[in-house]
Amino acid sequence: MSYSETVVQEFSNSKEILQFLQMKNPHIAEIMSRYRALNKMIHRIEAGIETASDFRLTELKKRRLVLNDEIEQLIVHER
Repeated sequence: MSYSETVVQEFSNSKEILQFLQMKNPHIAEIMSRYRALNKMIHRIEAGIETASDFRLTELKKRRLVLNDEIEQLIVHER
């Protein structure tokens, strides 16, 4: 599964809205790209492919959560 699919999977009820938003606004596409990059990094750390301190992993998860909230707000605003 690609990380693009991961974002869509997380917001599965809003797949069409996400695709529309990404085409409509480059800023939203950038938010989605940052989300995918953070998600990939977190998964690599959790899988033991990369190493990071617990503090670093927690900070990455917090940043991902902020982006997640931004994406949710964009979806809610678009509906």
